[in-house]
Amino acid sequence: MAKNTIHDRAYKADIIDRFQLKDTDMYLNFLIEFQLTVDKFMTFRMLTYVMELYRELIYNHKLTRLPVIFPLLLYNGDAQWTVVPS
Repeated sequence: MAKNTIHDRAYKADIIDRFQLKDTDMYLNFLIEFQLTVDKFMTFRMLTYVMELYRELIYNHKLTRLPVIFPLLLYNGDAQWTVVPS
């Protein structure tokens, strides 16, 4: 297999965290990506992060039901964000 293919990459968000709602059994799951540059494929990257998290939960934690995940992009670059949301 060639180097630097999609199969060699590790897709990881900057922060993945879970918060329990007070006095309930419900959790909010956040996947947070801090971005300093404009990336026209950011939507795809975020989708990839969510899918990799689901893969981890299914295969390594044996979950039979997937949690809801809220992906958040925090852009703090110098250039104006020019990507149109898709």
